[in-house]
Amino acid sequence: MENSFNRPGDRLLATFLTLLTLLAPMVSAIAQPTVCTMTFNSSDEAQVFRRNLQPLGYQFEELVPQEGVHGDWFREICASKIQCDILLVSGHFGGVFFGDKLIATLSVPELQQASCGQSCPGILTNPKAVYLMGCNTLAGKTPDDRSVSQYLEILVRDGFPRNLAEKVAAARYTDFGPSLLEQMSSFFPNSQVLAGFDSASPVGLVSGPLLAEAFANSSRADMYAIGVNPQSLQKAFAQTSMILTSPGAQFWGHSEKHEQQLRCEAVSSSPAKAKAAIAELGLQDKNFDLLLDAHSLPAVKALSQEDAAWRDRFVHTSHRLLNQIADLLGLKSDILSHLQELGVISPSQLQDELMEMISGRFENGVDYVAADQLCTIASDHYNLIFSKDFLKNSAENSAFLPFLASCFWQIDPDALQWFANTAKTAPAGALRRESLRVLAHFGGVVDPDGAPKVSACLKANEHLSAVERSGRDWGCLTGNTQTLHLSSCLQAASRNPDEKGGDDMRWFCFERLMERQDISQAECLRLSRGMHILGNEMKANWNCKNRL
Repeated sequence: MENSFNRPGDRLLATFLTLLTLLAPMVSAIAQPTVCTMTFNSSDEAQVFRRNLQPLGYQFEELVPQEGVHGDWFREICASKIQCDILLVSGHFGGVFFGDKLIATLSVPELQQASCGQSCPGILTNPKAVYLMGCNTLAGKTPDDRSVSQYLEILVRDGFPRNLAEKVAAARYTDFGPSLLEQMSSFFPNSQVLAGFDSASPVGLVSGPLLAEAFANSSRADMYAIGVNPQSLQKAFAQTSMILTSPGAQFWGHSEKHEQQLRCEAVSSSPAKAKAAIAELGLQDKNFDLLLDAHSLPAVKALSQEDAAWRDRFVHTSHRLLNQIADLLGLKSDILSHLQELGVISPSQLQDELMEMISGRFENGVDYVAADQLCTIASDHYNLIFSKDFLKNSAENSAFLPFLASCFWQIDPDALQWFANTAKTAPAGALRRESLRVLAHFGGVVDPDGAPKVSACLKANEHLSAVERSGRDWGCLTGNTQTLHLSSCLQAASRNPDEKGGDDMRWFCFERLMERQDISQAECLRLSRGMHILGNEMKANWNCKNRL
């Protein structure tokens, strides 16, 4: 019998069917609109969207990795070229999207970088509707019922490092930097609907039913076009701080787009472009955050040298902001350091200012959060000296004194002798171990923990390649859990070439030392500060403060 596909017409039909089969997935992908979800915390909101939009033909893509998180996960998602028609982001928010359990985070600076680099159009510029379900996601500068210090405390309680928390709180409640409403509008400039909250938002268990109510009062046309009817959404969330705007239609005009372009160019790698952008932006408070960025410092220096009037205005604005943020030591330290870089104050004046700030914090008592911040300030400035005067309230601050001393580059000889005496007289435990670490930091003992077996194991791996060494180092840690000690944990983690691998080592050590009840808050802070991934650092801070 003749094969039916031997006839020319049939062969043509067969070819057409084959092509149709190959193109079907592409045709389907083009035809199906996509809801992208970023679920950092509860999935209540995402489930409501799925129930209402999936029957209309929407496909759903969850963008946040649930495990195996690297610090560059967002860049990887952007590089995937996914095209989002609707974007739903849900989670806690304080300048950073985060969750109670997930390690993944997404910060405003990361969104800013992607926006400036135009490296994530499928997520930032393609969506016609964006829903940001978290506290303060579209906050302006208008005060709510919280003060700067109260908001700062909330962020710190969630595990934020103090310096980061200060920048977030200042951006929300002071004139420093642009508002979140302005920033989010610039990140999603083409969205016809941009929904978020001006203050606290309801938790997922509450917002889920409210979203369901809004969907129930939305037409199929609305749901297919933008997800949910804006008026229905506003009505359902009337008792909350929800606000809606439309960057693509009204809020985000030519002047706003031009200002955003200038903000991007202000931190450009091109000094000439950065200088021109900063000069055009002027010295408005909302742009002052750019002037403290390390990338813009050469341009700020050049402008200051060329234009005396600009320099005078910069100095005036700096001093006014210093008075406004007097209790925010990290931000205050950044501004003072820039004034010294510009020659407004001398290195010795900067040293005096910083030492006065640090002394004041010591006098008020040092807890976990303060120790973390003071350590950052001390380690960033070589000329600061750990003074013997810091020991005046040694009984109150003893738990963190050795940790803080080892953050400084220099130490008063009398203070070093105090730690030497403490190392000899203190009973076995954290204070003795930490005092020995001070001596090691300034060139004394080699192994503060006195556990040579693990140290010798790590030393034997030093000649290996980085990748092979990290595997062997893991063996040193896992094979000696009963004699595991902090110093070797820090050593192994710090030389792991993979940021996630190094963080995993720190988590492993934390859990093993916790099981043996052989770690203090100060020692836990050493582990936390070494975390490469922000989500890990935040989770570690929470554990250090609440489980020890």
